[in-house]
Amino acid sequence: MSNKKFWLNDGPFRHQAAQDLPFVEHQTQCPWPGNFGGECPGVYYHRLQRDGWTLNEISRDGAGGRIAHFSRRVSDHWTLRKYSYQTVAHPVGRGCYFDEHALLNERSGEVISKREWEWAELDGGRIVWTESGALFAGRLEKNGITKIKTLYDFNKLVYERIQAPY
Repeated sequence: MSNKKFWLNDGPFRHQAAQDLPFVEHQTQCPWPGNFGGECPGVYYHRLQRDGWTLNEISRDGAGGRIAHFSRRVSDHWTLRKYSYQTVAHPVGRGCYFDEHALLNERSGEVISKREWEWAELDGGRIVWTESGALFAGRLEKNGITKIKTLYDFNKLVYERIQAPY
């Protein structure tokens, strides 16, 4: 895409623009390879690939859903794996779309499950993830994650009803 074109993930519906704008063009065909449907994965999976993740395969979860297997090389020692689920058979506290993660030690073949990680990504030379309502960061050294820091604990936040206008 570019600053002059946009693509709308609207599946089979093919919405029509309310008006044409001279400074931006609606691209009707998906500009990236792969068809992941007209819902969330249709944008999310393309974005992951754009951001450096490799889509390795898509498998079935046994309940009629799908699991997209992504990986991202962290270092000579480690690969971060992401398992992106689309399923109605989801764990309590998760929606029909959710991710799980694992770390693969490329040297030993050891896989360390990080199912409790709700999101994970690389940020420069560190790995960042969310778990149990908090955001963490750490460094992946040859023996595992070190220098773990809690960046923010969102559990402290409390819902407050605010009357409009804000």
